[in-house]
Amino acid sequence: MNRIPNEVAIRSSHYLLGGLSIVAALGWNETIKKYIAKVYTAGDTASASLIYALTMTIFLVIMLMILPNTEKLLPQKTREMLAPSGPS
Repeated sequence: MNRIPNEVAIRSSHYLLGGLSIVAALGWNETIKKYIAKVYTAGDTASASLIYALTMTIFLVIMLMILPNTEKLLPQKTREMLAPSGPS
């Protein structure tokens, strides 16, 4: 009976963190774009776009390497709550 409110709270926190992550990512996106535009002249947009794409790719690869390991940092009880439950 208590499992449903826990699942709602967990899912809600995931959605909230997902939304905040998107806001932070958009902020970084604009910052990196402006920095690259400042460093490179307006005539060299192809190089600036390439550097931007490479920067974002490297960042994504680092995040993909870090995120799967974060589950180990959670307390055992939290991991149990997040584990998929059997058929109800």
